[in-house]
Amino acid sequence: KEIIDKKQVVKVPAGVISPMDAVFIEPLSCAVHSMSSLKEDIRGKTVAVVGAGQLGRMHALLAKAYGAEKVILINRSRPNLDFAIVKDMIPEEDGLIMGTDTEKEILERTLGKGVDVVFLTTNFSSDYLRESTGFVKDNGRIVLFGGANKGDIVKFSGGSLNCSDLRIKNESVRMDVGKGKNVEFIGKRSPTRDDFEEAITLLSSGKVRVS
Repeated sequence: KEIIDKKQVVKVPAGVISPMDAVFIEPLSCAVHSMSSLKEDIRGKTVAVVGAGQLGRMHALLAKAYGAEKVILINRSRPNLDFAIVKDMIPEEDGLIMGTDTEKEILERTLGKGVDVVFLTTNFSSDYLRESTGFVKDNGRIVLFGGANKGDIVKFSGGSLNCSDLRIKNESVRMDVGKGKNVEFIGKRSPTRDDFEEAITLLSSGKVRVS
């Protein structure tokens, strides 16, 4: 009753969502929260998602549902990428292995401009964060969704980025990352009731298909 009183329970419409799809409400709500401030900005843009686990794949599906022109899914190994390709979440050519040539490949695909938005869905990695600044465009955005620990601080030309604080506070900061490029870093954590309800709507309408 205490949980209900706090409005921490969301009703799933009977007969609208299958039990299998209902399992994905929570992870999809996390992706909804991650994109909540960028929903309109994603339409017609190029998006990169770093991490092809369940949450990364939810981000890729949601970005497509929100109208992204291209979604590039990046992972450190092949199995999860192959799963996403087999399930038609992304075309084969848009699945990339994170490595020394990732920046080069993405810049070639975007005619040297870089992607508009990067979603980091893996556990915190300063290497992934730095690499992402190489293939996001000038004045682009990097969303820190994956977990970060206290003390996870990355230094750039324009200052130090406290990744944990940014996520916990759901804040954003714009920073010079070097080579004449500015990037907006956005912290995202803890979906809201509205995010859960949006996830249910997306699944029930078929805008996001997970099974």
